[in-house]
Amino acid sequence: MAQTRTSSFKYRSAAAKGDDHYEVTIIVKDLLYSDGKQYMDISYEFKSISEKQSIKQLIMNHPFYGSQIDDFLGYEGEIIAKNSMTAAMVDYLLMEDDKLSEFSGHTTPQEYKRQIMWAITYLWD
Repeated sequence: MAQTRTSSFKYRSAAAKGDDHYEVTIIVKDLLYSDGKQYMDISYEFKSISEKQSIKQLIMNHPFYGSQIDDFLGYEGEIIAKNSMTAAMVDYLLMEDDKLSEFSGHTTPQEYKRQIMWAITYLWD
C-alpha cells in the first residue's frame, strides 16, 4: 500500500510586500511499480495570501518564480525515482521549519525548501 505524507509551510519571497506570502502544501506518495522499482509522486498546492497583490506580485512571490518551469503558476509536481538521496531531500522538504533550521545552515528553512523543490524539477523520471 502506498504511503502518503503531507506537510505545509509559509513561503515569503524577498520581493513580497507586507505579509504577502504563499501557503505551500507538499504531498508525497510513495509508489511501487510492477517492476519492483520505487518512486515518489511529489505534488504541490499553492495558495497566495494577500489583501492587495497585483498579478506581477503574485508571479514574483511564487516559490518557482525564476526556475526552469515555464508555467510555474500551473505546476503540480514531479514523479522521481526513490533512492537514498531523493528520500533524504523529501525528508527535509517535509520537516517542520524549527527542526530543519538545525540542518539548513545560514539559509532559512523556507528558502532551503524552495531550493529542494527546484532541485527536484531536475530529477523527474
